[in-house]
Amino acid sequence: MAIIGSPSFGASKFRTSIEKNPLAQAISPIGAGAKEAQALQKRGRPSALSGEKLELARELYFSEPLSFREIADAVGVSHMSVYRALTGR
Repeated sequence: MAIIGSPSFGASKFRTSIEKNPLAQAISPIGAGAKEAQALQKRGRPSALSGEKLELARELYFSEPLSFREIADAVGVSHMSVYRALTGR
């Protein structure tokens, strides 16, 4: 017997109705399109390395044996920004 104040009251019915309704799936964060919608939203602080700075950092990284700190000094950003941009983290 479910208590009205319980957090699980009616949740299974709501989830089942969303799973059956394709329009609700497109809108709902529970639906199949939630991950795609979330991937399109960029959150947080903008990257320090973008555009020309990123191109220069990649060029220096792949053409010369420089450390991340040396590349960062040449580009004008922190060594961690260079590390994150070049390693994909």
